[in-house]
Amino acid sequence: MSEMAESQYSVAVLNLQTHYKQLELSESGATIVVNSKAFHHLFPEFIPPIDRQYTIRFFTQSPEKWLDPSGKFKPVQLPKTFDEQFNSFHSTCLAVKRLADQVDTSLLRREQEQSRASTPKAMDNAIVNYVRITASELRQTKLPLS
Repeated sequence: MSEMAESQYSVAVLNLQTHYKQLELSESGATIVVNSKAFHHLFPEFIPPIDRQYTIRFFTQSPEKWLDPSGKFKPVQLPKTFDEQFNSFHSTCLAVKRLADQVDTSLLRREQEQSRASTPKAMDNAIVNYVRITASELRQTKLPLS
C-alpha cells in the first residue's frame, strides 16, 4: 500500500474484484467486513481490515451523527448489492491509503517496530482509537448536569 501511487493502488484493489466475489464468506451477504479481513490476512501490507463500527463510520459519518440519544453508537448501514459493497470496499481502501500517505513515515516505521503492525493495520488502529476517543468525548459533553 505505502509503496504504490494512489492510481496504481486503485487499479490493484479493483483487480481483486473477482476474488472478492468468490470468497463467499458471509451468510448475511455483508461482504465488506469479512472479505477485507480475509484479504488483510492474505496481504497484510496491502489491504486494511475494515469494520463498520469504526472504519466505515469514520469515513462516512461526521462525529455528531455517531451516537444515539443514550450515547450508544447508531447502527452503520452497509450497501445492499454486491457491486455497491465492492465499490465501498474499494473506496474505503483508497481512503485508508490517502490517510496513510499523509502520515509521517517515521511514525509508521515506529509502529511497525513496536507493534509489528503493517501500515494498513497501523491506520486501522489509529482510526479505532480516534473513533473511541471522540465518541467518549461526545458522551461527556452530552451528560446531563445534576
